[in-house]
Amino acid sequence: MSNINNTNRRAFLNSIRSEVGEERVTYLYDNMKYQLVEECLLKYLGTPGLKAVGFTARRTGRATEDQTTFVEDLTLNILTKLNVCFGTNTIEDMELRDIGYSNPKYQDCLISNQLTPFYRSNGVVVKNGVVFCNNINKGIVLDSVFSQSGNSFKKICLIDDKIKNLEDMAATVSNMSGVSFVGYHYEGAELLNNVVDPIVVNKQLANITATVPTITTDEETKLM
Repeated sequence: MSNINNTNRRAFLNSIRSEVGEERVTYLYDNMKYQLVEECLLKYLGTPGLKAVGFTARRTGRATEDQTTFVEDLTLNILTKLNVCFGTNTIEDMELRDIGYSNPKYQDCLISNQLTPFYRSNGVVVKNGVVFCNNINKGIVLDSVFSQSGNSFKKICLIDDKIKNLEDMAATVSNMSGVSFVGYHYEGAELLNNVVDPIVVNKQLANITATVPTITTDEETKLM
């Protein structure tokens, strides 16, 4: 259920809470399945001389009060399972707590207005070669992170499935002396159709609230 179906998603989570408790919601968050890097791009990450950095709009912190693992760590765990390792020597770990929802300076700089802060927000986080923008304009985050880290590059290339992110990045790099920018709009992502099938959802609810819980995708559920 995408952000478009936020009402349905909230009802789904509340059903889990009422039937088996908050810990099962935590289990769901901790074990959700994502294909965070497309297969066609994986082979390029190990190219000699390429300084690859993960750049995601994902929010940081804990999605729910009962969640034990921060979203950024869950994301890194998923990348590990995909055998993805970004260049940790390209950019150092850091946290910029002031770049977030609570700072009025960034209220009009959100990537998606449909997203609200998590139960606990960590601001912008850089960890293991991945920049977590916490839903803040990617160009603004790039400028702030690079200013803090002292990195200097001659060319920055961004692959993104959203034109706005590419435009924001291009605008930022245009103000960086001696740095050029190339943006690739990736249109190959298999996005969800955002259609909620109540039969599938009810079966998924039964699966996750069972004594031995299982998490199934829509396609897996339809095959049952």
